Amino acid sequence: MQKERASLLPELEKMRAGVDYFFPVKLRGFSVSLRPLSNNEWVECYHDVAEFMEDLPANRRSKIQEDLALAKEILIRASRPFDSKEPAKLTNLILDKMTNDELMYVYQEWQAICTRVNPSLEKTSVEILQNTVEALKKNPPQDMLSQLTELSFGQLVNLVNYLLTKDVSPMVN
Repeated sequence: MQKERASLLPELEKMRAGVDYFFPVKLRGFSVSLRPLSNNEWVECYHDVAEFMEDLPANRRSKIQEDLALAKEILIRASRPFDSKEPAKLTNLILDKMTNDELMYVYQEWQAICTRVNPSLEKTSVEILQNTVEALKKNPPQDMLSQLTELSFGQLVNLVNYLLTKDVSPMVN
């Protein structure tokens, strides 16, 4: 049943996986699996970059240097499992061999996929929301409650908002 539900609601399953959801990012012949970061990891990234920038000589500090350092820090953390001491798949050694454009491409791919699995249903396309509603309706009535209770309060609010503000009459069986 769990596997069947995952296939019916892929977007919700990705959202629920949160920081444990890995997705591939490819550049030329290189592929790496990345994941979204937790709030604490974001704070750590900004802290580490601030320390890095303080250690640079004043004449080497720039917004470009800071942005590149932040992108590297985020990608390194995103390439290792959450709460793991396992080494990152991406390292400074690998990232330093990339051009700025390559580095920013990998970073922007990471951002784009994180945006797609962001648990903010108001940013989800109407088509995906319609598919989610249809998939939920296909569940046996006894499973419906468990499907809905696994959604966060914010997700439920956004789903109800969608249902109330969109013409849903074609979706009703």
